[in-house]
Parts: sequence; C-alpha cells; structure tokens
Amino acid sequence: MAKKILSAKSDFIFKLIFGDDRNVDILAEFLSAVLDIPKEEYESITIIDPNLRMEFEEDKLGILDVKIHTKSKTVIDIEIPDVDDGSSLWKWLQFLRTDGEEDVLSMLAEEDKAIKKAVGILKELSEDERTRLLYEQREKAMRDYRNGIEGSYREGRRDGREEGIEQGIEQGIEAFIQLCEEEQFLEEKIILKIQEKFHLDEIKAMGYYQQFKR
Repeated sequence: MAKKILSAKSDFIFKLIFGDDRNVDILAEFLSAVLDIPKEEYESITIIDPNLRMEFEEDKLGILDVKIHTKSKTVIDIEIPDVDDGSSLWKWLQFLRTDGEEDVLSMLAEEDKAIKKAVGILKELSEDERTRLLYEQREKAMRDYRNGIEGSYREGRRDGREEGIEQGIEQGIEAFIQLCEEEQFLEEKIILKIQEKFHLDEIKAMGYYQQFKR
C-alpha cells in the first residue's frame, strides 16, 4: 500500500526537492514564478545553506537561503510573497501548502510540467523509509523548538510579575527575536513583528532588536 505523501512545506522536504543540483530546472521555474522574472534572465542560482540535508534531530533549524544573480549583475535575495489569483506562483504555493492530498497534487501536476516533476520527486521521497524517518524527526524537532521558545516567553512574563514587569517583557522579546532569527527573517521584518506582537513603536522595537540580536 502506498504511503501517505509527505508535506512539501516541511523545510526538510523542500530542501530535498529544490536544493538538489539535479532539480535546478524546477528551482528555476519556481523562482521565476516568485520573482516574475523570466528564467532566461538568470545568470546563476546560488543555494546558500551548509545544512541542506540535516540528518539529526539536534541539528540547527534553518530554511533554504537562495540568491539569484541576473545578467544585469543584480543580486536578489528570495522572499516568497503570498498570492491568491490562480497564477503560476499560486500553483506553486498550493503545491507547498498541500498536506499530502493526492487529488490536489494530481490536478497541479496536470497543469504545470515543472510541478509535475516536483510531485514525482515528492512521491519518491514519501516512499523512502529513511527520508520518512528524518522527516518525522525534523517535524518533532521543530515542534519542540517552538514549544521551547514559547515556554521562554511565558516564563519571562511570569518572572516579570515576580521580579518586575519590564524584565519579564524583555525576556519574552529576546526569545521572540531569537525565533525570528532562526527563521532567517530580514531585520526590517523582525522589527515590524516586534512592534505588532508587543505593541511597541518603531524606535523602541529597533532598540530591543539592537540589544538582543545575535
């Protein structure tokens, strides 16, 4: 019996599909959809990630870091936007968001040749016992890590009631910044998230970021 298809939104599976040199063609198609730049304009695609295939639960958590060098000598860091208009990018995002629903994957594969190849690779990975084991370890590590960060935040708030509200809030902000850095968010995005989560103005948020960034 065929095994349940793994989720491509897992950073581990995403990297196995798009971080493999043998699949640079589908990476180019995916990035073309993200950037809305014809792939013919790419001079080179560089994947910057020393831990593409993390083998152990305790390995540092991270995401795929991709840079595009164009023929006009522009270097572009990739940040995936959110869309919902049936475009090529929308189809790729559906591929990444689906949680193993074969009917959705089949529909997307019929509509796009590059996605069809990605779906084929995803199905092969899903049948591999070692890949499934590493996937499950990775998902557990992510859950444990996030629970630990949330615990640090709650502990900071609790300590704040006992030792001073300001100190407790600062502990929570420090833990939150660490989480954002692990997710490799840009500085501007981290500062904005600090403002939203802790109801701070931009100056205070920037001050906390400068104080606690690594």
